[in-house]
Amino acid sequence: KGIAQESEGALIIKLDRFNLPPALIQSSDGASLYLTRDIAALKHRLKEYKPEKILYVVGNEQALHFEQLKAIAEIYGLDKAEVNHIKFGLILGENKKKLSSRKGGAIAINELIDKAIELSGKDVGIGALKYSILKEHRNTDIVFNWEKILDLKGDSGPYLQYTHARLRGIKSKAGEIGKADFIILEKEAELSLMKKISKFPEAVVMAAQANLSNVLTLYLYELCNLANKFYELSPVIQEEDEKIKNARFGLVVLTASVLERGLNLLGIEAPERI
Repeated sequence: KGIAQESEGALIIKLDRFNLPPALIQSSDGASLYLTRDIAALKHRLKEYKPEKILYVVGNEQALHFEQLKAIAEIYGLDKAEVNHIKFGLILGENKKKLSSRKGGAIAINELIDKAIELSGKDVGIGALKYSILKEHRNTDIVFNWEKILDLKGDSGPYLQYTHARLRGIKSKAGEIGKADFIILEKEAELSLMKKISKFPEAVVMAAQANLSNVLTLYLYELCNLANKFYELSPVIQEEDEKIKNARFGLVVLTASVLERGLNLLGIEAPERI
């Protein structure tokens, strides 16, 4: 089709109109390259799955590769789906260098998972690992610190899971509760929590549109802060007014439900007990 041309025995595709350097798709010895195979894979995926969107979740250092792939897709008529490179940074040790084993090699994810489970159990440990990565803007490097990752009081997976378990614990103690009428709730802590809950769909949509998990993690962290403040300032079990008690309990149940759904979207378990 005249898309590629020979250059010093190799095959290239010129991408001048995209302000990109030429893309090498076959070396002088006839071998294919990653880009060649990605073009073939893209063609196959479009035919096989007919997707609306394709996300390549690969590190920042491959930015040029995917800019070239996207340009070639346009030239070659393979731009029938939205193609996006979802870039992310490195995971660094506390010394701000690449996270590595004692011997200096790369750490396998299984090693980190086993360590997390050893320190905090399966659900909490794995949730802590996931949250520690998902809460950061994906284009930034992450400094890995076990103390912060497992902190029950900070911006961490265990803090969110603990808050969820705390809210579910209220339900088990409350017994029979009547219909909740949220209109009668007037305290600032109650109103702030209700307003935050109403913004959950917006946070999910924003995270999806921007391909940024940290939009959702920040929402859930702020929701937990408001939930704990509400719990401290507005008694539920001890409230003597039955209507107010029902409304506060309903708010507890609703908050726990939103928190559970948010954690599930992040692939994190929401245990009822910790």
